[in-house]
Amino acid sequence: MPRRTGKRRPDRSRTTSYRCALCNFAEEVPAEVLEHFDLVDPGLPGQPATFACQRCPGIMYPTWWFEEGHREGADAKVAPQGR
Repeated sequence: MPRRTGKRRPDRSRTTSYRCALCNFAEEVPAEVLEHFDLVDPGLPGQPATFACQRCPGIMYPTWWFEEGHREGADAKVAPQGR
């Protein structure tokens, strides 16, 4: 039986994919971070936690936010597709 080293792998099921509305930079955010920010700043009801992008002045939203068509806040920063 292999010995445990005490180091744990990050659990992918305990992360949420975030994407920048401006540059499309993607990042996995651990559930613990989201839970912490929900306690510190609950934000607006019905809207997910957002973060400042580390690569540009854009805002990071969960990828499901874009998939469901919620674009408030992002529309002003991103040119419409296909124009």
